[in-house]
Amino acid sequence: MPAGPRRQHHVVTLGARELHFVNLHLPPPEVYLGTVRGRPVPLYAGQSARLRDGELEALLPALRDLARRPLVLAGDLNATDATPAYQVLRRLGLRDAHRVAGWGFGFTFPAGGSLDLPLARASIPPVARIDYVLHSTALAARRAFVVPDSAGADHLSVVADLSLRH
Repeated sequence: MPAGPRRQHHVVTLGARELHFVNLHLPPPEVYLGTVRGRPVPLYAGQSARLRDGELEALLPALRDLARRPLVLAGDLNATDATPAYQVLRRLGLRDAHRVAGWGFGFTFPAGGSLDLPLARASIPPVARIDYVLHSTALAARRAFVVPDSAGADHLSVVADLSLRH
């Protein structure tokens, strides 16, 4: 996998098998400010995901190859499951541990009960699932969950219990 500041690739050897771990942090979409009743608010409608989608496109050859092996791809994808970026990863054959073995919406963002907006701080519960544990078919998800304490981060963590298929 190509090196980069927003991704890591590690390989662990288990007996005669290699297990690949990819931590990926894709760029967030650009947020445009609009107004509601004369007040500035972030508008996500019409958001630009050029950077995120471009970075993912550059990684696709390596990810396509890794998806054929035992692979765990996890991280902040800055994409909901309705975005093309998520769908591209699923079309590689990667499974979403939360969909397979989780429960509920799995919302991870924003954490901590507030969101720093360009002009203000807003109180808001987690309303989006943009952090994932995806895995190849060489692994099986036994359970997955969102950790309810962010430990000061702006996202909640996702934990998945995976087993290597024989």
